[in-house]
Amino acid sequence: MKLIRAELVRLFARRFTRIALVGVLLLLAGIATVIWITNHKPTPADRLSAHIAAEQALTERNAAYQQCVDAQSRTPSPGATDSGAKQFPPGFDCHQITDYPSTDADFLPASFRLAAAGPDLFRALGALLALFGFAVGASFIGAEWSSGGILTLLLWRPNRTPVWLGKLGSLLLGVLGVGVVYSVLWYATLWVLADNRGSSALTAGALRSLALVDVRAITLTLVAATVGYAVSALGRNTATALGAAVAWVVIFEVGTRIILGLMNAARPERWLLSSYVQAWLTNGARFFDESKCHNGPDPCVGVWWRISAQQSALVGVTLLVVVTAVSLYSFRRRDVT
Repeated sequence: MKLIRAELVRLFARRFTRIALVGVLLLLAGIATVIWITNHKPTPADRLSAHIAAEQALTERNAAYQQCVDAQSRTPSPGATDSGAKQFPPGFDCHQITDYPSTDADFLPASFRLAAAGPDLFRALGALLALFGFAVGASFIGAEWSSGGILTLLLWRPNRTPVWLGKLGSLLLGVLGVGVVYSVLWYATLWVLADNRGSSALTAGALRSLALVDVRAITLTLVAATVGYAVSALGRNTATALGAAVAWVVIFEVGTRIILGLMNAARPERWLLSSYVQAWLTNGARFFDESKCHNGPDPCVGVWWRISAQQSALVGVTLLVVVTAVSLYSFRRRDVT
């Protein structure tokens, strides 16, 4: 417990951690400011104006539908010009005009509804916290290697495995605390925004869904912090983890996407880690595969396919186990100089 307490104090005393905390706060404040500026709570006058506009649109839509029916029912004489026939050629399905009738909501000013926008904004929080966790996790152990702190610590505690696990546990405990605090602050901020710029109403189901999204976001943050810590411990400096992250994005995310696109490979998203991150945060992600629709004269229909949250969890656990096992084995076996 003493080691964990000391490591927690050291974690939050580091300048990089404080800068990262402030950076995440500033980004969230920027998002909140944009929401405040671009949204407006409808007034009774706005609702009345929207209702009038919707009624007018409905009248115009019905008139267009009748014009379409008339154009389809008569046979134009040769050489005659008919504006209805030009606008609605023979065979045109007139029901397309009335399939999606306008409602009052279509003409209201943009407003922020917590039930609709909350999940995506909590996913954005999860992405920011994951970056925070990875960077702080990498610098937490990397700085110890650079300063010689690891060597000093091992002189007092020569058993390496408890040291490695203790530092990781302290990191995860600190990152978990940050994630919980920021989640509460973010929810409070979004509620205030919705109450003043839209609707803050949430059903029990919507609140439960929002909580599950937040749990997934915090879990992703803990995984990112662990991977950053393990890679940095393996390379014995912070730059190793940051360089590995940049290389992964450039080579595997961007490069692989381009190569698979040129090869017209089927379901290219299954080879990209970002697809599994997306599937985890959204409780499953759907992708459209049209690889068989190229280089052929015949029309074809693409195929929808899906990555489930369980599949993304399996990929994440596998990556986590491999990276941490290699890092811990290296920490135990390699000489400390």
